Amino acid sequence: METDKIDGKQLQEIVKKTFNVDKPNPEQIKYAITMLSPAAYGLAHHHIKGQPMTFAQTSRGGNPNAHRPWQKQIIEDKHPNKVIIKARQLGLSEVGVLEMLWFADSHSADAVKCLYTFPTVTQLQSFIQTRLDPNLHQGYYNDILDPNIDSLKQKKIRNSFMIFRTSSKSGAVEGVDIDYLSLDEYDRVPKAAEQSAIESMSSSNFKVVRRWSTPTVPNWGIHDLFLHSDQKHYQHKCAHCGYWNKMKYADYDPDNLENSGNIKMINPDGYHELAREVEDGTFDFVCQKCGKHLDRWFNGKWIADNPESKATSGYMISQMNAVWISADELKRKELTAKVKAEFYNYVLGEPYQDVSLSIFPKDVMTHRRKNLPERITYGRGDYKFISVGIDWGKYHWISVMGEKEDGQRDLINLFHVKETVSGEDLTADVKSIVMSLKKYNPDIILADTGYSGTKIKMLANEFGRTKVYGATFNPNKSATNGNEVAPAWSEQDEKFRSVKLDKLSHNMALMESIKNGRLGFWQKNDIELQTYIVHWGNVVIRDVEDEKKGIWEKLISRKGDDHYAQSSVYANVGMNRLTEYSSKTTDTSFAYTEISGDTSRNGLPNNFFES
Repeated sequence: METDKIDGKQLQEIVKKTFNVDKPNPEQIKYAITMLSPAAYGLAHHHIKGQPMTFAQTSRGGNPNAHRPWQKQIIEDKHPNKVIIKARQLGLSEVGVLEMLWFADSHSADAVKCLYTFPTVTQLQSFIQTRLDPNLHQGYYNDILDPNIDSLKQKKIRNSFMIFRTSSKSGAVEGVDIDYLSLDEYDRVPKAAEQSAIESMSSSNFKVVRRWSTPTVPNWGIHDLFLHSDQKHYQHKCAHCGYWNKMKYADYDPDNLENSGNIKMINPDGYHELAREVEDGTFDFVCQKCGKHLDRWFNGKWIADNPESKATSGYMISQMNAVWISADELKRKELTAKVKAEFYNYVLGEPYQDVSLSIFPKDVMTHRRKNLPERITYGRGDYKFISVGIDWGKYHWISVMGEKEDGQRDLINLFHVKETVSGEDLTADVKSIVMSLKKYNPDIILADTGYSGTKIKMLANEFGRTKVYGATFNPNKSATNGNEVAPAWSEQDEKFRSVKLDKLSHNMALMESIKNGRLGFWQKNDIELQTYIVHWGNVVIRDVEDEKKGIWEKLISRKGDDHYAQSSVYANVGMNRLTEYSSKTTDTSFAYTEISGDTSRNGLPNNFFES
């Protein structure tokens, strides 16, 4: 039952039943109100850095840092599925823990179990020790806290349990049935860990889920969830023209109100970009319609862009809504940010995408070769080298790449084969791939080492051990921070030859080749080329802060199928291998003609791939 929909008579009945009395006293009524309202509960019992919690100041003379009116609706919203995109320093992690405290206390008769996660153990311990424990060990909370169950991992409030875990691994959130789940910094939560936690709620009668996070890249993680919600933004009404401002970090432009933002330069002489300094009074927050000063104190409210969506309640909040942060301070933060993502994600609470690290349809479509009308499905054409990349899965995804004598490199075919999982011949899928690839007489094949390498061994038996490599991406997806790392080739493995690759750097290298036209494509816009573009669109490279090291690193992940993208990365690495060896020899046997003897090499010198 929503608190704001309860009238006095209903409240009286609730209190009577709760305390089993005919005439409730004021203290009993006050207690019931705090239990019905998370906001009232926080105002009555919670402290922030030793001070009683507040949501808003009644006058401008109060503490600006305590004026956070946007918090109240977020914590009062009892929707079972809630997502919050947040900038940092807005006190929303505190709100998240407070809501869980209220839920555990107000539902103690049901002995509920609540799980709150942070991405790392360090973050988890720091928050509990410095923010939560000081609250729990005094006043009201101290009276309802079980001293025998009070650790960094678990606390008991009356009959309810609050469990704290790191979300870095799926195993960390397994083994406990829960009713309430709060995932802090959701964009750093592995999908497997989230699924494991959600599964832990399967038998619950409540199934309350809260996801909080600074965003990273568009259409991924918390931002993707928000786009599928009712999309509430905290907006401010202009006192001069009545326009509701959805805060936008862009310059005010009276000549283009559609693109106009809420930042206006008042004193051009106060902005020193090279020195990264901004003098006070240089910028101001203004209405993006009329350009007059925008008062952000008492005229804000949550407005939904997509109110018809009911499945998820979504909120998006920025430091632009914080009255203690001036427009000058925002500009200083932009000038001093280590990377753009730091400013957009942490300060503005907005996703940020580096277009140089993403493949868009135009990147492929504008680099189609005029002399390659459609996919080559048979023969080498006039390509000097043919390299193949394979990504195994429920479907096996194959990229065929060719390079001409003049160095022109093209993706000449893409095809996929469904995995054989039943029938008399379980190797039918590999046999089908072999039949297709024999039409090219490939010079090198790189396939990921899934299935314990059994399929790679079959390829090696067909094409020759010197041509087929098992490819493995390094497990640390951010280790190199995008710096080019040479593949680690191994020719000595008894089963098959192998190569270890840095996934981030080789994905970035091929992205650059696609964008710059060093890799070309066929003209016909067929389904395979369209799928290739979709798979590249699912590759996500984002800047992520390593708080322990104090540095920003690039992290590669995916938001959907990326098989053609990765198989073409394998093919590209193989082609680089071929051209590297080609440049080191003048042996005339590089001409591709059939010879007697080792036909699997197709004319390559015997020492071509030898260590």
